[in-house]
This record gives sequence, structure tokens and C-alpha cells, in this order.
Amino acid sequence: MKYDQLHFAQVYDCRLGPIGKGHVLQKCLTHPEDNGEGCYLVTVGTEVVYLGSYKRGLHRRWGYKNKDEIYHFKTEEIGRAIIDGGNVKVWGLTLSAIKEQIGCVGNKWINAASVEAYLISKYRPVWNKQGKRQVPFD
Repeated sequence: MKYDQLHFAQVYDCRLGPIGKGHVLQKCLTHPEDNGEGCYLVTVGTEVVYLGSYKRGLHRRWGYKNKDEIYHFKTEEIGRAIIDGGNVKVWGLTLSAIKEQIGCVGNKWINAASVEAYLISKYRPVWNKQGKRQVPFD
């Protein structure tokens, strides 16, 4: 999926699990098996609804260790979207891939959090709200 100038790979499909299991992640073949940092997008259908970053691997950010249940603070929103018939997917991109795609491989000042902040300020996804206070970017 191309978003801004970046090409994200689909890493998870989010689905309802068996009764008592909550919502589950189904890994895709393009899931990065890394323990580094990067950024991710959550889509419902074709709309990007959330942008985030991770520091120690995408699965640590999204799932319980050694399980495929969703463990993310947007679980409620994800569950509602799935129940409403939405096709919820998670797309990821490692920091090294981000730097390669934007042409700044050696730049130590670029990190996942700065890329996340830039994309949020530019696109303002509907699930990206920090607390109750809404501060405009303009």
C-alpha cells in the first residue's frame, strides 16, 4: 500500500476470534520478523484510520507474546470496525526501509516517531487522538 511516499507491506488481518478469545491477528507473508523500530498503518477498507510507530518489533506492539490475540489500546475501535463489517488490516514498514525509500539511509536523526508525527500532522487519521484534548496542527 502506498501512503504518502512510502510503500507499506500488509502484516496483519484483524479478525474476530473464537468465543472468549477476543480479536485475533492473522500474520501475512509480508510480516517483518524484526525487533527494531518502524511505523504502521491501520486501515478499515481502504481508509487509513490510525498511524503508529513501534520500537522493539511490530508483534510486540500489537500482540501478546507467543499469542495472536490483539493487544493494542485501539482494540475497542478495531472490534467495532470488524463487527460493523469492516475489513481491518495492519500495514508495516521498518525504519531501515523507510530511510531507504526516502533516500536518507545514513541519517541518524530520522526515527520512526518523527515519521509517525509527520504523517499524523499531514493526514490526521480519525483514530489518532491523544487523550481528550484536541490541539489543532495548523
